[in-house]
Amino acid sequence: MGTGALILGSLTALQKNKEAAYWAMTGVVLALMIQIVAVDIQGLWSVGSSGSWLKMARLGGLTAGPGKMSYLTNFLLSAAIARWSLSIEGRGYRGESWALAVLLTLCGLSVYFESMRNEIFDLVVFAVFIGAAVYKVQSRRAPRQAMLAVAGICLLFSIAVGVDLVADPRWASLWATVPVALNTAHHLAWLNAQRFPLPHLPDGQVVSASNYLRIAWIKEGLEQILAHPLGVGYGRAAFGHALRLRFGPLSNDIGLNNSLLTIAIGAGIPGAILWLGMFAFVGWFSVLRLSGAYAFEARFLFLVVLAFGVRMAVDNDMQNYTLEQFLYFVGLLMPLAAAKIVERSANDGAVMGVVMGTRAPMGDNNSQY
Repeated sequence: MGTGALILGSLTALQKNKEAAYWAMTGVVLALMIQIVAVDIQGLWSVGSSGSWLKMARLGGLTAGPGKMSYLTNFLLSAAIARWSLSIEGRGYRGESWALAVLLTLCGLSVYFESMRNEIFDLVVFAVFIGAAVYKVQSRRAPRQAMLAVAGICLLFSIAVGVDLVADPRWASLWATVPVALNTAHHLAWLNAQRFPLPHLPDGQVVSASNYLRIAWIKEGLEQILAHPLGVGYGRAAFGHALRLRFGPLSNDIGLNNSLLTIAIGAGIPGAILWLGMFAFVGWFSVLRLSGAYAFEARFLFLVVLAFGVRMAVDNDMQNYTLEQFLYFVGLLMPLAAAKIVERSANDGAVMGVVMGTRAPMGDNNSQY
């Protein structure tokens, strides 16, 4: 299915009618916006009912849960951040600032209502990218103001992190959980949580299942890679398959919350190297085009790859169609970002330009949207 999604995205981008590809991307962005608005409406309703903004809503909107919704939010954020960075450089559209502000606010609310703490890592990626864009522009004419702008972005991000640390109680017990989770020989809840009870922290409290299982599974996952360097056969529950080879029916079908380890366990070390090589190639492909005539597509692609890659280390984003969604965007954006493949006509309606309700560019680069 992943290969099919990659091919579908590529075929969409390589249509003879070049505007069709951009309208297809517009449709995808609008679909993502509908998902975001659904979460925000659900979240604001919850706030109105509870009267508190510090309640972890963990809402999924129209999807099956916040984990799945989080990736959709990231795709839309990647597009919005890419547009924002071009606007900072004076390559945006007249009147799009207000639309970007609204879109980023909607995405920020969605991130908050989803309450996925791993989203912090993606927010770091977006904050660093925008900070670099601001510094690049401002440092040439006003170095001091550039530093202040970057400091302001860091402050806003710190506030977002602080809110998450307060709202999510799992952070408070994370460090105390580490030695307990690493003792996998004594505590066996990581093997089968239905058969073995969760262990207790030194203060007597039961460990957070999320903290405990992630740490224990990473340790055991590394051991399974060493035990099966050529893999046990790829699947989203490859970790569970490897455990069954060792523990038999005592183990459960477990999907490891780390896609990098899941690939290495399933496809072996060679498979993991190939996957990381593909990732590096796509990332480098987009980096070479960040300032070119197709900078929006390249930056969109770069942020999708970077955000997805960061989450691979802390989530199992190889399941529930997230892999297919990622590969679709790769297949769609790579041809659009390649100047030799796509030649944009003067009438091409840029996706975010259409969504933002304007098509008149600012600055000298009229090929940007």
